Amino acid sequence: LTEDMFGEGVTAKKEVLVKGIKVPPEDVRNYLKANGDIYYILCKRVVEGEPAYLEESFVPLEVVPDIDEVDVCQTPFYEMMQQKAAKKIQKVVQMIEITEMTSDATVILKSGKGAPMLLLHRLLVGIDGKPLAYTRLMGNGKKYKLQTEMIQIA
Repeated sequence: LTEDMFGEGVTAKKEVLVKGIKVPPEDVRNYLKANGDIYYILCKRVVEGEPAYLEESFVPLEVVPDIDEVDVCQTPFYEMMQQKAAKKIQKVVQMIEITEMTSDATVILKSGKGAPMLLLHRLLVGIDGKPLAYTRLMGNGKKYKLQTEMIQIA
């Protein structure tokens, strides 16, 4: 994802800021349609030494019971879900919007409050049509290039 957003040859690293069971916000609970425990991961992606975006992921524990054992910094989220989830991913629903930087994000991303922020929502849906995970990426609004490729499945 980083090379898709910032170009090839960039130096990037991912840092876990928070992980563990958390009561998610109401909008996330509605996306996931889950009543059980939700595992929360907050990561910061640093590109060329500068904070580029935050990635929040919410996964019902029943979907990936051993998620705490996964090295989320070294394993891409989608790949981890395909390998570890109780059900395979059937589709991904993604929405991208431009909004204003929140106060929490401004501190971590070193941006001004109210600055433009790229907000990408991603819902992973299983083969049974039920949500498997919800992720949102919050970027500092500086430079992004997003490419989406769709393949027809027969």
